[in-house]
Amino acid sequence: NVVTGRVTSFFHELESPRDLVHEWFTSYFETGDEEAVFRRPSEYNSLESSMVQDYVKKYLDPFNANKIELLPLPESKKPIWEDAKAREVKIEEAILTAHKRTTPVEEPSFVETFGDPESFEFNFPEPTKTFEMANGLEVVLYQDESLPLVTANCRFRDAEFFEKSKDGLAIKCMMDSLIEGSAGRTKTENVDFFNALGADYAFSSSGAGVSALNSNFFPALERFFSVLRQPVFAKNSLEKVKELFVSSYERSHDSPRAVAMRVFANQVYRETQFAWTFDDAIEITKGLEVSSAQALHRQNVQPKKMILCIAGSFNVEEMETKLNSLLSDWKGDAYLETSICKPNFKPGGKIDVNMLRDQAILIMGQPSEVTVYDE
Repeated sequence: NVVTGRVTSFFHELESPRDLVHEWFTSYFETGDEEAVFRRPSEYNSLESSMVQDYVKKYLDPFNANKIELLPLPESKKPIWEDAKAREVKIEEAILTAHKRTTPVEEPSFVETFGDPESFEFNFPEPTKTFEMANGLEVVLYQDESLPLVTANCRFRDAEFFEKSKDGLAIKCMMDSLIEGSAGRTKTENVDFFNALGADYAFSSSGAGVSALNSNFFPALERFFSVLRQPVFAKNSLEKVKELFVSSYERSHDSPRAVAMRVFANQVYRETQFAWTFDDAIEITKGLEVSSAQALHRQNVQPKKMILCIAGSFNVEEMETKLNSLLSDWKGDAYLETSICKPNFKPGGKIDVNMLRDQAILIMGQPSEVTVYDE
């Protein structure tokens, strides 16, 4: 399972020139062989259990390990923190005093040698085929034979709205719970199945996706839609996911950047669905029950409310036939476009949030008329 997953990951790295160059560069310095990186997928297949066991015995030794605990700063320790901060400032001042600049700072000159920027033309890839299934699911297929990979994304038409709005907080938790169990299968069975195929999968408030080698894609796609369409919201599993989400929101309370971004968003999007607090998120998540998760799933995971995009190395006609066979019984209601409240932004506002941190985050901004369709 691990070998198949690593081979799949290798081809995913090839999809990105940046990742490929990094891996190639690193591999060359490690081996002195510029072609070693391309032999790696075959070499994974030569690994044996005994080699892994030898590695564990040699390197995963508690004697050589370190333990670090990062704990929140209690109020009782604030004087110690302030004293340490003051001593740090004195050290910095001493260093700067010993290295005073005696010459003026140069004016930038190299930038003046640049000419005017050249225009850049780029044509986005056109879909190989688009069609609408009888149940209303819009399908976009893009055939690309450069790598033996296929990726499918089944996204909500309201994906961006769910990702950022208060209304999407419960949907995010519901979608994360899908992998916890589906009709007739446990989470372990589903995870082991995807791992055996070397398949990557994701379920989020924007929808769901799966990616695998083309030789393993169709079985991965079948199990993917089984998980997406036939979840079993077991109470103990849902409670576990809720606990993770609540813990994440509580940690956000301690992050200056997260707090700053949330306060800023709430000012820009006042009185809209995009204004919410971490306490709102905690309350909504704690209030999600099995019945409400089931209702959210029935209401939103429907063919007319989603778009399926598949890209990679596959036969277009075979893929269309497979989808019609796999999803012909998937039914649902019509899609109604979400109504967005108009923001009530008030310029000139200033908000300070004081936190016990040796760090400051400054955010300035305003709503923009620019959209993703502007050049």
